[in-house]
Amino acid sequence: MIGNPATRSATRHGRWLTLCPVLAVVLFICGAVPLFAADPVVPIIASDKVFRLAFSKKMFTEVTIEDARVAMKVWMMTVFRERSIPTDPDPKIYDNLEEMLRGSQGKPAEGFGITAEECWRLNKEIKIDRLVVGAINGQITEEYVVLVHRDSSFGSLADLRQRSLIVLENPRMSLAKIWLDTFLLQKGMNATDNFFKSTMLVNKLSQVVLPVFFRNSDACLVTRRGFQTMSELNPQVGGQLRILAVSQELVPIVFAFRADYASPFREQMLVEMRRLPETPAGKQILTLLQTERVEEQPMSCLTGSFELLAAHQRLSSAENSVKAKTDTPGLGRNKSSMKGQ
Repeated sequence: MIGNPATRSATRHGRWLTLCPVLAVVLFICGAVPLFAADPVVPIIASDKVFRLAFSKKMFTEVTIEDARVAMKVWMMTVFRERSIPTDPDPKIYDNLEEMLRGSQGKPAEGFGITAEECWRLNKEIKIDRLVVGAINGQITEEYVVLVHRDSSFGSLADLRQRSLIVLENPRMSLAKIWLDTFLLQKGMNATDNFFKSTMLVNKLSQVVLPVFFRNSDACLVTRRGFQTMSELNPQVGGQLRILAVSQELVPIVFAFRADYASPFREQMLVEMRRLPETPAGKQILTLLQTERVEEQPMSCLTGSFELLAAHQRLSSAENSVKAKTDTPGLGRNKSSMKGQ
């Protein structure tokens, strides 16, 4: 959808959620609260049926992997102490899906904290039967928007060819670049990295939006929710920036549970996940994942995300096939021969 400038009002909860990581750091510096608990001493749980969760490092972009691991361990140990649910005392965070699958052999993980794209690929290897999805302001989906300055001459995405783009990097943005790639390829243009002159990933919302506001970058890619938050904090931002393109509603991250292995503690753990906002350790996990709460949803909630991913795979394969032909001597113009044309 192009040229849709309508925005929804961001709620107070959404604004505070965006600022949560910043406030946590401020409180830490002031000595009011620890930013992350020390690595806890974990008990030995003698059970072959412990509940295990595996995580993708893509779920944590604003903290180190070690800090994320410690936060997860604190929460799991809280669950063990307060609810007597045997949990794996050493939660694993993997660099990629392949490592996650290899790492779970012999001691299968019950659930996986992953992006929608990883869930799409995982579901081809392991049957998924339950989903828990993060929600903000009651919404489990995100919309992605391309923003440009109000006074710029850009009328469509095509006008941004060989311009600069800044992309917000966080778990809820996991499908943003895939959506933009797909949109460009459907219009007969190159994918994002080849279409724009430069593409920069930044994990701070203000550092993504403000360069466009000050005309230091041509465009940025953020969530609609993030744009609303920046506009409420600084109304000039909302007045000076406009939406050039907007995505469909998409579910970006999930906790996926495998169908071929069910711990006897699964139902209890699903209840505990819904209780995350009720404990300090649980709130810390939600802050890291940039969500307010989690709720169980049917697999059908991922239909739109999976359709986008299938289209992206198909179009990317076609683009790579054409590029391979044009880059081969004697089969058309190669990349260098097209410069300046």
